[in-house]
Amino acid sequence: MIKKLRARFNNEQGSIMLFVLGMLGIMGVLFVFVLNMGMALAVKEQSATTAQQASMAASSVVYEEVREIVFGFDYEEALPEEEPSEESSDDPGEAEDEEELPYENLEDKLEEAVDELLGRSQYSDWSDNERELQALDRYLTDVLFPIPIIGDALKLKLRNAPIEDKAIDMARSTILQNGGVLDEAELWIDSNRIYVRAANEMEGVSYDGFMEGIEENIFQESAGPEIDFLTEIWNESTTISLD
Repeated sequence: MIKKLRARFNNEQGSIMLFVLGMLGIMGVLFVFVLNMGMALAVKEQSATTAQQASMAASSVVYEEVREIVFGFDYEEALPEEEPSEESSDDPGEAEDEEELPYENLEDKLEEAVDELLGRSQYSDWSDNERELQALDRYLTDVLFPIPIIGDALKLKLRNAPIEDKAIDMARSTILQNGGVLDEAELWIDSNRIYVRAANEMEGVSYDGFMEGIEENIFQESAGPEIDFLTEIWNESTTISLD
């Protein structure tokens, strides 16, 4: 009788051990699954940051390059030569009464445009840099580009400048700086915004062969601020590969 009870007890011990080992295995699998899900969400968030910073950096380059060209452009040279007039004015104060041209004293005019935005409630929570960029954007599209001859000459100058190449290079550089990968990364223009699609790589954790070898690029896309003059100066109309 005692031998039978001892044998039964030993069998139950073995069954309990197998049950515990089985549960530990299941718990290990669940732990690895949850861990990989958490890693995937973290990499997804990181990819969103990478795409956002790349699109913002590319947009900033566009503004910087455009600003440099706008302030360095020879507006008078773009005008056709006028034949000298036979009529001359005897009034020395007549020249002083001439209205200042839109492309003269651009710094002062843009400062006035920034001050105007500052006085509007819709721009009150914008940063100084955002208001300056918006002022440049509006002054280009509303004032400089519509000027006959000069506006077209300025657009041509901007289109011929390597603005796109610099923006693309900046997007690539920013993706790499954020630990992203360039494989299948893309840049395109839509609704006057620079969009970037980029990814960071996720390397999964395995347990006893389960979920082994998981390596995946998790993609996200983001757009920079709206740039009203972008379609006027950007020559590329297709999606640009960044890899």
